[in-house]
Amino acid sequence: MDLGVTFFGENYPDEVLEKKETFLAADPKVQLVMIGHLQSRKTAIIAELFDQYHSLDRLKTAVKLNELLVRNGKKMPVMIEINTGDEDSKHGWRLQKGQITLEFMQDFEHILKLGQLEPVGLMSCYRLF
Repeated sequence: MDLGVTFFGENYPDEVLEKKETFLAADPKVQLVMIGHLQSRKTAIIAELFDQYHSLDRLKTAVKLNELLVRNGKKMPVMIEINTGDEDSKHGWRLQKGQITLEFMQDFEHILKLGQLEPVGLMSCYRLF
């Protein structure tokens, strides 16, 4: 932050708890972004401390995060994760023969109705090697 960096990504929410005071005292331009799969029990950390979530991978997480954001009076940009490689080791909505599924479309419509989440894009996970 002393060097002017304003965008920080983290994929272990618990580690941010150690840095909580630093981020809370930071310039409002500083953005903390959660990147990666989120365990349900850690959703409260994201709702409290993070500014964005880049890998929303299931409806259950979206609903829980939205409820916590309502309590915090906060909105959050999110990127929806699509598992384009159909890999069991990856998270996100799966494609079916390369196509978006009805399940994804129904879940996405539900997410759009959750007032605190602001879908801003899609992200994909795909192992190249």
